[in-house]
Amino acid sequence: MGTIRVVLIDRSEIFAKGLAKVLESEADIEVIAICPTVEEGIRKIIELKADVTICGTNAMTGIDRNKGIEISQNLHHLLPNAQFILLTDSENEDEFLFSLQTGVRSYLSKYVTGQYLISTIRRIHTGEVIITPIMARKLLKELTTLSNQEVVAQKKEDFGLTEREIEILKLAASGMGNREVARILFISEHTVKRHMSSIFLKLKVGNRQQAAIMALDEGIVHRQSTP
Repeated sequence: MGTIRVVLIDRSEIFAKGLAKVLESEADIEVIAICPTVEEGIRKIIELKADVTICGTNAMTGIDRNKGIEISQNLHHLLPNAQFILLTDSENEDEFLFSLQTGVRSYLSKYVTGQYLISTIRRIHTGEVIITPIMARKLLKELTTLSNQEVVAQKKEDFGLTEREIEILKLAASGMGNREVARILFISEHTVKRHMSSIFLKLKVGNRQQAAIMALDEGIVHRQSTP
């Protein structure tokens, strides 16, 4: 398979040099550059045609989501076979989802063992995507949420429900009465009753219990997402 050419990006010189020493103990891995910032790292990735880039999240400070995605798209255009590993000292969900959007193939804790990281480098170099089990569960949760949102949006169109009616229907389906719904949404009880009448008409049901059952059965609201 040949030597895997690696660029390291991390603000901590001590950490990066220590990591480089671990990686270069392997015959098939060569660290070709160590950079303190993403900007410098990008130049080296392009100039030296890196196979794998390992970036610490501390080097990404100040890079917003849109800019990060743009940088990634440009890099993938120039080096379509290059792969990226993000090393983090947290398991922040937003950071993780952002990293996937920017083309990161592996999202790992900085505290993984050297052998695990070496194995990851070899595996993503062959095209695998590797994330921690915790992040995998979060990704599944995010995908499920997005799927549920799409279902709700479609059902809203099918039945002609408004955003406010969806809000009220979710609360009603959770067992709340008109007074509780009004208090939570900061509207009058009379307004809730008016919206409920509209919901009954659109769903073609006669009472709130039937509306709640239909909302659950049709996927307009979901048991796991009700308050």
